[in-house]
Amino acid sequence: MLLRGVGVGTLAGIFLCFTSGLDALAEEEKPEEGLPPAEVKQLTKKLKARAKSWWSHRKRVATPCRECKGTGKVRWGGGRSGPLVACPKCGATKIYVDEKEFLYCEYEMRTPTFRLQEGVLEILAEELALARRGRPFPDIVKRCSIKAVELVDGAHGIVHVKKNKESVARPQHWVRAREAGEDPDWYVYDKTVDGAWPGEEEPEPETPEKPAPGPSTRQPTRPRPPPRAEPLPARREPARGPQDRDEIAASKALVKTWAEDRNDMTARVIRIELGLAQVEGHEETVAQAKVFVAEVKKWMEEVKPAYERAMREVEEEGLGVLLADRLKVNTRHFKAFRRLELTEKMLIVLVPDLRDG
Repeated sequence: MLLRGVGVGTLAGIFLCFTSGLDALAEEEKPEEGLPPAEVKQLTKKLKARAKSWWSHRKRVATPCRECKGTGKVRWGGGRSGPLVACPKCGATKIYVDEKEFLYCEYEMRTPTFRLQEGVLEILAEELALARRGRPFPDIVKRCSIKAVELVDGAHGIVHVKKNKESVARPQHWVRAREAGEDPDWYVYDKTVDGAWPGEEEPEPETPEKPAPGPSTRQPTRPRPPPRAEPLPARREPARGPQDRDEIAASKALVKTWAEDRNDMTARVIRIELGLAQVEGHEETVAQAKVFVAEVKKWMEEVKPAYERAMREVEEEGLGVLLADRLKVNTRHFKAFRRLELTEKMLIVLVPDLRDG
């Protein structure tokens, strides 16, 4: 035999190496603990799709301005002989930051917990205004590729992405969360509101030790002068100039669209409520529909001051719509339309009149 002359210890070593190799192979192919392989595959596929969507929009957040071709200046009047003036689209910053793409990446793709924070839209409006002035500019992403998708557990995942000319893929953390009335989905993780990452403990606040009492060596200080009264912000004057006229025209069109949206939402809410009054039985479906309608009414009431302020300033004072008001109304209207669409799909069989609307 070929094994003649081989010692028993040698055979035992070969057998142990072989079995340990099988164990290592099985450990590599083992799916996420606690989840069946089919669910792991499905979650990984959804996470990769969401990450692809986020990065496709992220590439359009900051781009070289097409109006001035990244120079920051254009010819007055659009001709070839006019004087050079600051680009009206990018404000001579050479980079254009798109509002819709910025909101999609920084608001729509964040968890419901993040979006429900009080004042988050005002903060994002300030960040967008600063980004458009280059403080700082968002990175321009010309190309990116997803190199790997790692599932930590059923609610946390890491997407490794390589962008532009980077040689190493960088991790992007994602968390799976549920929005009211919808299936769970993947969102960009934010450690300030989405809890601790698996395996990381939240640091406990340290209590500083009080120094031992001793003779005071502090020198007496002069009394502080009374605080100066800050001047009130100057009232915005009616805008003038070709760039401002374009802004006012866009603001008027925006306010008109808002008015049409509010009329449409009000009519749909009334139609749904009249239909619900005629439904007999189906208590759970009717109760869920009433919750959705209440949310729509709440959102419409929340943005009513911003809507009325925009109407007054645009029509009476000749001013543009404030950025914070535009963000607040647009996002609330978007969410309200999604709720109404979902409600109508739920009740289309119970309330045939909704099909005609």
